[in-house]
Amino acid sequence: MKLHWLFLLALAVVGAFFLGERVFFVVAAVLLVLPIFSYAFAFLSLRLVKISYVPPRPVVKNEQGAFSIRLHNRGFLPFGKIGVILRAEQYDHLGKPKDELTLYLFYRRVVSKTFSVPYRGHFEMGIEAIYARDLTGLFKLRRQVNAFETLTVLPLVAEANNLSLAARFEGFSAYDLHAEDYSSVADIRQYLPTDSIKRVHWKLTAKRNEWLVKNYQSHGRNHAVVLLGGGALPLFSDCSFMGTPSRSLDSVLTLEDALIENTLGIVKALLTKGTSVDFICMGQKITARTAADFDIIYKAASELRFGAFDCTAAMNQIFHEAAGCVNLILVTAALDPKIYERLIYGSNHGHGMAVLFVSCESGNERGKSESNDKNSNKTDNKTESERIYTILSEGGIYCSKISV
Repeated sequence: MKLHWLFLLALAVVGAFFLGERVFFVVAAVLLVLPIFSYAFAFLSLRLVKISYVPPRPVVKNEQGAFSIRLHNRGFLPFGKIGVILRAEQYDHLGKPKDELTLYLFYRRVVSKTFSVPYRGHFEMGIEAIYARDLTGLFKLRRQVNAFETLTVLPLVAEANNLSLAARFEGFSAYDLHAEDYSSVADIRQYLPTDSIKRVHWKLTAKRNEWLVKNYQSHGRNHAVVLLGGGALPLFSDCSFMGTPSRSLDSVLTLEDALIENTLGIVKALLTKGTSVDFICMGQKITARTAADFDIIYKAASELRFGAFDCTAAMNQIFHEAAGCVNLILVTAALDPKIYERLIYGSNHGHGMAVLFVSCESGNERGKSESNDKNSNKTDNKTESERIYTILSEGGIYCSKISV
């Protein structure tokens, strides 16, 4: 269109210069003035387009979500098509960020867009701008909208069957039957294959037509402390969350999600079994007594932001506050000599100790392929964590490893 306009304008100017006919002057004036009026008219009309954005609800990561865009052309310019530019952060999978829609004069339209996000967290999503062409087709006008909302992406919960350590927790955090008060029922839950037949609540089982068992009040070892110590994540300091997606950033986000998802899987398995849980991470402590309290820990884990966190100080506080022996389950991506010393200390003093080590294999491979000093140091730290994990496994402490 622009080439056609330039060609006609050139003809009109040449004709006016060489022939001096009035018609050429009129055509040249029209070709020069009309685009200016067309641009001004389209500029005002584009501002009259009404846009409303219905933000998406929270979704679980990797699941498909949707949000709606409502457009109303209240202007006087019959746009053939209007373009909508969507903006999402680097890991929001929106498909086509630019979409052109037909929106005629006084026409309303509702458009639904689907998306999926592969990582837990909070992401901005919404409409960045709309655009259209004027009547002459010479100009492409853009109107900034900047209607953004925060999308919450919830973590998955690892299946207990996939956790090799989960089976050991059944014995590790088992009930001390001699410490239970059989005159006080603390909770009623569904029957599990490992439950004793003596725990069955026969009246409720017959009434509800499902197997139900009793949880008695106890001061025994049916309690566990789950400590999520992911503060010193490998490669964490080498990443920019607002920059261009990089392999190192992918590794960190994958590792964070693996820590949280497997921690949630352990907590859920313990609560389902009837073991109360204290969840500790980043300076906050949340207590869940029954399976119904799992949502409290799930919500806290969904909002969790990793940062500097002293695992050894948290373990010291747990040992200090414990009235007797405590079952401690440490979920971490980094093991160091201080953590090793605290684990051995707890085991030697009668505490039940277990470790779930989440290893980032991709980060290790990348460290081998790069020769700079920073990545070499990270590879050494990773090797130290692997070595400490092996020593703990051979030292009688319950250990399990998950590679991501």
